Amino acid sequence: MSQLILKFDGACRGNPGPGGAGYVAYHQSGNTMKRVLAGGFYVGAKSTCNFAEYAGLEIGLRKVLKLSIKYDEVIVRGDSRLVVEQVFGTWKCNHEHLRKIRDACKLHLCDFASRSIRVRGEHVYREHNVDADVLANNAVTRKANFTDIGDDLPAPKLIARARPPPTTKTVIQKKKRFWKRKRR
Repeated sequence: MSQLILKFDGACRGNPGPGGAGYVAYHQSGNTMKRVLAGGFYVGAKSTCNFAEYAGLEIGLRKVLKLSIKYDEVIVRGDSRLVVEQVFGTWKCNHEHLRKIRDACKLHLCDFASRSIRVRGEHVYREHNVDADVLANNAVTRKANFTDIGDDLPAPKLIARARPPPTTKTVIQKKKRFWKRKRR
């Protein structure tokens, strides 16, 4: 039995802000696993985090459907519990702009079902979704789309950002300064 594992992620600098989506597909047959597909897409300048996550899933599913590899099951893994539960689970989708892309994802799932391929979704923690996360962040940094197809793909490398994200310590310091000014 062979499986295709699709990992997806979305990234957004600000909410809303520039957003990107990433996906990585692995083919597992027996004890061997190799990466067969990877890519990142710039979603837009006014994207939300949830929309970027959905875009990663939708683009990844679309690309996996075009692969010519034989597999019996697709396991979709993402670090956004909201997306996984709304597409595969029981959570409702309340926003119209997310409903449209969720329905597109569900149509792709129907395409797998018509080919007698089982599909299941799993929520994973961020540390198990690093490859897709790096590709999503690279798409935001580059503001460009890129796709790699092949057996010997290099591991994705994070492109340095102009300014690193704030740490917990800097966030706490900013809050303290804010409240000191407020008391005066």
